[in-house]
Amino acid sequence: MPVQLLDSDERREVSDAALIGVTDGDPETVYVIRSIGIDEHRAIAKRHTTEILDRRSHQKVPETNYHAVVDDVLDFVLVDWRGILFRGQPVPCERAYKLKLDYVRKQALSDLAGMNQIQRAPEVRAESFRQPA
Repeated sequence: MPVQLLDSDERREVSDAALIGVTDGDPETVYVIRSIGIDEHRAIAKRHTTEILDRRSHQKVPETNYHAVVDDVLDFVLVDWRGILFRGQPVPCERAYKLKLDYVRKQALSDLAGMNQIQRAPEVRAESFRQPA
């Protein structure tokens, strides 16, 4: 089967019940997600990376706020939803409400959008381009 490249313009729907790791998923709750490629992920990580002074080496080293990266990735990949309630009322798919999702759903949505492929990229490349013996 051919390899499908990630396309952040493409949207797809996934039901809450289909999310990996979600044991009590609701089949009527639907998320609309888009893929995130390595370029988008790098741009998000760069926004949350600053240079700090290392106390031991006295050199500037990059420090990334990974909590902010995870929040921005979720905000990027989750573009719409149906069947999400807050205090008994339907809510729009806005950042403040997206961040209220539980960790398992956040992780599952990010993985479906391509984060697992981004995180595996260096090791996949190493497997694909082995050095001759």
